[in-house]
Amino acid sequence: MYSVSNLTTVADCDVLLGMAQKEKSDLNFKKLSEERLVTNYSNTAVEIDAILQGVIAEIAAVDTVLAVLPEGPALPRMPKKNAKYG
Repeated sequence: MYSVSNLTTVADCDVLLGMAQKEKSDLNFKKLSEERLVTNYSNTAVEIDAILQGVIAEIAAVDTVLAVLPEGPALPRMPKKNAKYG
């Protein structure tokens, strides 16, 4: 808050108005910056969710292949490749 009890001239008033305008400008900039951060975080969360869904689908596909693979030389190698997701 600004004290107006000590204002005696137009110049005093102009100084306080200038200070108030600078503070308003700073707060508007801060608000815009925070809005952009929120937007960036929201976009990143959507991207991460899309990537995660892709990985989940890939794991499901590998699990399906593992379930129907016959016993043999290919079977022991598959779980090792899938281990990076576990």
